[in-house]
Amino acid sequence: MQQRLVEIGDWLKVNGEAIFQSTPSLRSCQYTLQGVRPGRQMGLAHSFQVAYSVMNLIGLEPKNNVASIEMFFTAAESDNVAILYAISVGYPQGKLVVRDVNIGSSTQVRMLGSAEDLFFEYDGSDLEIHVPLTHPKVLPCSHAYTFRISHAFLKNETLQHAPGDL
Repeated sequence: MQQRLVEIGDWLKVNGEAIFQSTPSLRSCQYTLQGVRPGRQMGLAHSFQVAYSVMNLIGLEPKNNVASIEMFFTAAESDNVAILYAISVGYPQGKLVVRDVNIGSSTQVRMLGSAEDLFFEYDGSDLEIHVPLTHPKVLPCSHAYTFRISHAFLKNETLQHAPGDL
C-alpha cells in the first residue's frame, strides 16, 4: 500500500499540473476507433450499475473487439490561453492522435516532465502529435503520460473568452 502511494506521488510530481491546476473536460476520454464502444450496463431492475474494472476499459488497442479508452482529458485556462491535457494510458508508439480538437496559430505541444516542444500536424479536426521514440529510463514517469496542448480545446467544449484568444 505504501509503495502504491509513493508511485502515485512520483506520478503527480510530473503530471500534477493536469490534475490540480485543471478542471474536468466536458469530454472526459477518447476511445480507440476500432472495436465496439461499451455501453453502460445496469443491474437488477436498473437500480444499480453493474460492477466493472477500469483496468479492463483502458488501453491503446481494443480488447476482444471492444473499444478501449486510450486517453483522458482535463482542461485549464491560464492568462486567457486555453490548455488541453491529454493523458495517454500508455506511451504512444510514434504518434498520438487527439480527435475533434480546435487549435490556435500559437499552439505548442509538450509532454509534461520534458522541456522540449513536440512536432505536430493538424488535419481537419485531428491533432497528430509525433512522440519521439525513447529509452524507458529517460521517460519522465512510468505509467500514464500527459501531453500539454496550449491554445486548444475539444470541439464539444466552449470557452469563457473569445475564440481568437485560443
